[in-house]
Amino acid sequence: MITKLFFVAAVFLAVAGAAQAQSMNADCTEDNMTKMQSQIDSMTSESQKAQKQMAMADMEKAKASMQTKDMKDCKAHMEKAMKAMMPG
Repeated sequence: MITKLFFVAAVFLAVAGAAQAQSMNADCTEDNMTKMQSQIDSMTSESQKAQKQMAMADMEKAKASMQTKDMKDCKAHMEKAMKAMMPG
């Protein structure tokens, strides 16, 4: 019974995380970057540590690209950060 509850909870979290990541917008704007950074910061679970590090690295690259006005590269890094945040 407990195993089933853990399984259901894990599936729910996976679906919710994927839906949240898909609902984010990868357009390179200050607002979208702030939202994504907030979502990355909320990744506090030890099991999300590697995902968080990858997402943070891509967000830093996106910020650098935004400062040089390379919006194509910025968007690409934001998309990578979103993918890194997805469970799995």
